[in-house]
Amino acid sequence: MSKVLCIGECLVDMMPSKNGYVPNAGGAPCNVCACVASLGGDGAYLGKLGGDEYADLLLEQIKSAGIDTRYIVFDKSLKTALAFVDIDENGDRKFRFERENTADLNLSADDVKDDCLQKGDVLHFCSLGLAGKSKSAHEKAIKLAIENGATISFDVNVRENLWNSVQECVIAIREFLPFADIVKVSSEELDLLSQGKTDDEKAKNLLSVASNCKILIVTKGAYGAVAYDRKLCKISQEAYKAKVVNTTGAGDCFIGSILYLLSQGIITLNLNSMAYALDFASRACAIQISRDGSMTAMPTKAEIAAFKD
Repeated sequence: MSKVLCIGECLVDMMPSKNGYVPNAGGAPCNVCACVASLGGDGAYLGKLGGDEYADLLLEQIKSAGIDTRYIVFDKSLKTALAFVDIDENGDRKFRFERENTADLNLSADDVKDDCLQKGDVLHFCSLGLAGKSKSAHEKAIKLAIENGATISFDVNVRENLWNSVQECVIAIREFLPFADIVKVSSEELDLLSQGKTDDEKAKNLLSVASNCKILIVTKGAYGAVAYDRKLCKISQEAYKAKVVNTTGAGDCFIGSILYLLSQGIITLNLNSMAYALDFASRACAIQISRDGSMTAMPTKAEIAAFKD
């Protein structure tokens, strides 16, 4: 069984409650690991945890989620990043971050083991790790993935308020797009990264930058998702109806479900496979957003199989 190795931030989502905020493990790469593990795959997390009480909470919940912890490194001198999540009446989120010199930002190239990736594995990353010291860790992991024949997945996952400017964010993303075999963007991120009168034109322009990308996935929230191949052939998937409780981690659940299928050899990176993959991921998301939490809300294969719209 091949593994999905997710590099980047693991932080605490401070979720709203009647009595203030409740801490839960989160961070997009770690959420993807939890999704893969919940489905029965090998989701391994590569990141750095600090030495405060929140780091203890993260490690406990990571282990409870069934995530492979062998690539986690620790620095007791560093604190944990916090994301305060506010949810509106539609279940949509706004984030406020406390993330200055935190453990996740201090992952270095030396923290990335030379034997962490093998042929058939999947390396997954997002844009939040592409600044500061952690950028070098991502560069090394990508180099190892290429050398060892692993598939590279990039979920853009923009958080503009964590960059000095939107332009800096876009430049960093465009620098890493050429390495990815599969790219996921939201419709808003597609608008940010690429110009064009239509989504098809924007997808074409984005693929010209993501020169190694075999499949580009554009998620559209309640309007479903579209997958493109390099020839701009596409396939669409409607979203399944769900009672929305919390959309935190929905995009992570979506790409995590697809990467699980890829790591198990159930799909390959072509549009024929994407028809099944998008449907599977959409069912998974419908389950995940109907629950509280992010990492703790990931569905199982049995739940997806039993899901009815």
